[in-house]
Amino acid sequence: MHCHGMVMDIEGSLCSGKFVKIYNKINSTSQVWSMEADGILQSIECNRGKALDIRHGNTTNGAQIIVYSEHGGWNQRWEMVQAP
Repeated sequence: MHCHGMVMDIEGSLCSGKFVKIYNKINSTSQVWSMEADGILQSIECNRGKALDIRHGNTTNGAQIIVYSEHGGWNQRWEMVQAP
């Protein structure tokens, strides 16, 4: 994703099941992520055990992205690519 000045942000708090949105960078912990060696993106705000997740494993356009308990499924594995 490449949106100048914008980052992935957890909507609200409490973490599990919360939607992830694109938001202006405000240096909040809800906007900090850690990429693990296995491709899991963990939320710094939610502590360990919570990962970026494609909700219900939906593979259609417009699928919702949430923070969810880490289970290591394919819908929690991400790949970083260089922006154009």
